[in-house]
Amino acid sequence: MTQSFDATIAPNGPNATATDVLEVTPDDGTDLAVAARGFYAEVGGDIKVTTLAGAERVIPVGAFQFIPCAIVRVWATGTTATGIVVLIK
Repeated sequence: MTQSFDATIAPNGPNATATDVLEVTPDDGTDLAVAARGFYAEVGGDIKVTTLAGAERVIPVGAFQFIPCAIVRVWATGTTATGIVVLIK
């Protein structure tokens, strides 16, 4: 299968395509192993995250609504959504 974009243009830049997805378990004490480029939840609700900039945010999301924000942690406290998936490079 061929790709319809040029991955050689800023392959690691902020607009680069994710290369994998991981389902995460929210955890109040542990950051993600690698910063995520974005995330979604299979079942909507609130997701509390720490952004790459270090801000803690609670974001309401619908089922399979993609949020294109770089994050380093998904908190258990304050998160009601389930099936949380992060996109990574």
